[in-house]
Amino acid sequence: MLESPKFQNEELREEPEYLTREGFERLQKELEELKNRRLEIAKLLEEAIDDGDLTENAAFHGAKERQEENEMQIAELEDKLRRAAII
Repeated sequence: MLESPKFQNEELREEPEYLTREGFERLQKELEELKNRRLEIAKLLEEAIDDGDLTENAAFHGAKERQEENEMQIAELEDKLRRAAII
């Protein structure tokens, strides 16, 4: 499993994230979708690896970028939900 990426300031934020109940539920749904996308990205990576030489494999590098972006979004949403204060 990949290590969770750190945020820009390299430390976890502690201030509350004020959300409505609907906003909280929307973020939970988005998080679930991002986690489900991991399987799609893993399949793309597997297919790209099967294509051979990874140094010049655009499909592999594209899939790795998508994976990194997806993991960053997951980490950010998990942090927001962890700090959520329902208003």
